[in-house]
Amino acid sequence: MSAVNADANGQNSVAVTGKATGENSIGVYGSADVHGLYGEGGANGIFALGKTWCGVAGYSQSTTGGVGVYGENTAGGTGVMGKARPGTPSPALPIARREAMASMAKAPEVSQVSVRHG
Repeated sequence: MSAVNADANGQNSVAVTGKATGENSIGVYGSADVHGLYGEGGANGIFALGKTWCGVAGYSQSTTGGVGVYGENTAGGTGVMGKARPGTPSPALPIARREAMASMAKAPEVSQVSVRHG
């Protein structure tokens, strides 16, 4: 069962958007027993663009071998790929940014949305 369901049709349509402003704001937040965010797409399941840092960042709190970012191609291609351009800073996160991103990974205050099914 879905709590929020939206359909959009036409070129460049967007079914659901979220925008938040302010320090450490999160536009869309998901929390679940298995997947906090899941996406399926014709080209990209989930696409991310970071304007001042990472497009995608991942952290794992696993004590049994989990990884921050995982990828698998079941058709014989590459699971995870990265590309750096000349002059790109080292991939190691500076301590201040790592701490800031870790604090953002904590569950934020969430505005409640009430949806009635019927």
